[in-house]
Amino acid sequence: MIDLVTDDFEKIVQRCLYYCADETFAENLGNLRKIVQELDRGTYVAPPAPISFNPASSGHVPDRGYVIGYIPRSGSTLLAVTLTNLTYKGFACLGYPGEIFNLDQIPARARHYGCRSLDDYARWALWESTDESGLFAVKGDLFQLLPFLFVPTFQRLMANIKFVYLTREDVLLQAISLVIAHHTGRWTSESAVDGTFSGDVDEIAANVRMLTQMMASWETVFAFSGVRPLRLTYEELEANVNACVRKIASHVDVLLPPGGFDAEVTLMPTRNENNYEMARRAIARLGVTSTVL
Repeated sequence: MIDLVTDDFEKIVQRCLYYCADETFAENLGNLRKIVQELDRGTYVAPPAPISFNPASSGHVPDRGYVIGYIPRSGSTLLAVTLTNLTYKGFACLGYPGEIFNLDQIPARARHYGCRSLDDYARWALWESTDESGLFAVKGDLFQLLPFLFVPTFQRLMANIKFVYLTREDVLLQAISLVIAHHTGRWTSESAVDGTFSGDVDEIAANVRMLTQMMASWETVFAFSGVRPLRLTYEELEANVNACVRKIASHVDVLLPPGGFDAEVTLMPTRNENNYEMARRAIARLGVTSTVL
């Protein structure tokens, strides 16, 4: 267990950078610092964009839970929607795993709940993510989650938190999927936008490096925290999402119905032949095709 007894953001920043020195992560921490400063002053003005809060969790106090730590474009939305739907439909209490530590979501929620510190926000965010059994569930990539794992609210719960770690076997296609989503805005099959992007090999290569560095950082967190996560892959989700749900339920000690269950999830993979063509071009330019003696 990582021992941090004070919500001192600069100490949190230094600890985070020990685990991950990625430039994008450092930029995210800088943006989070600005939010922390506004919370401390009590003057934060959230953007006017509408935000939905989870009414089903009102009044439930978290006493245990699980964190879905993922690498971007590894099927976390499919998994989270499936788990949330099962909770809503009463099949099992598996929480409402949302991306509540995404920087884009913090300001509106912080203003809605009147938060005055990062730890204050963490308490409300976990409350919002807790089902009637007292189980909370959250998801996020390393850049989103890592700073919050050090705040007192998470530290007090760490002994009762399980981790699910979601990755992807084909990192090249993962990087290409991330490039396309950034340029087209099509993050899921149900996105309102559509389009293709021919891709840039240098951008793809940069994403491959970022994704593999994030994986290495997650492994560092697990190693120094004594965490043994349940490891799942995008490919497993695509093959049988219900089997993955059963693994998660077993991991967090939740009973599922002995028969089948239908979460009515309609999300589909967004990749097409364009993704594979981009992969072929990247391999042709950057791949190791011969041995140099």
